[in-house]
Amino acid sequence: MSWKSISTLFINILLFVSCEIDNYDAPDGGLYGQILDIETGEAVPQPVPSDFGLRLRFYEAGRDNSLEQHFYAQTDGSFRNSRIFNGPVRLVVEQRNFFPVDTLLVQIQGQTKRNILVLPYARVSIDHASVNQQLITVRFSINRSEQVATGNYEIVQCNLLWNVSPYIDNQTANYAGFYSLLLSANNQELDLSTADNQAQLRRLANVIQGNDNRIYLRICVITEDKTDSALYYNYSEIVPVQLNIQSFLNTLQCN
Repeated sequence: MSWKSISTLFINILLFVSCEIDNYDAPDGGLYGQILDIETGEAVPQPVPSDFGLRLRFYEAGRDNSLEQHFYAQTDGSFRNSRIFNGPVRLVVEQRNFFPVDTLLVQIQGQTKRNILVLPYARVSIDHASVNQQLITVRFSINRSEQVATGNYEIVQCNLLWNVSPYIDNQTANYAGFYSLLLSANNQELDLSTADNQAQLRRLANVIQGNDNRIYLRICVITEDKTDSALYYNYSEIVPVQLNIQSFLNTLQCN
């Protein structure tokens, strides 16, 4: 057999194999929903979707040799994976900021909605936020379920984070600046003109101007489980505020 014939045969084999691979069925279902507070019915905010975010790990219980897969919840507590095969799925929730939940068995039939009811370690909300000259004014509230408050859990820290985008959590890459808040006062004024914040605001001035003079705020509450020193991070919603960055920088130059 000539080299030309061998090459032609080899190419035909590759094309045949490729066609066989392409004939596998695509996933025909999906899963979406929200992480909801079992006591209030409200969404439980989450970190930025990443290796440090709330992870939903699953495998298809009705298929042989099904590989475990995972995806992440969004900052508003919602989640979606639109490419899962129809059939029963076992779902495990990991890297959580709420009490553990059992493995869930979900029957996927098309795009399937399944909310997950949980009890967070802390609830925090921003009731008011504004910027005036160099000061951020923030009013916030923190509350906990009686089960948490009477258990071995202690709120050890509360931070206000700010960023130039609405992707904020306690990971260093996801905030431009932060303040440690006093747990004893829910209405506080915070100075943007500190050295660290000045440097960040100067560096990011063009981005802020291009974003209609907005920056974004979020509060993070850290709860420690005293039995094993584990830390859990609960978040507020993400709130935009207006900051006239040019006026702010001009004020700094005058001082």
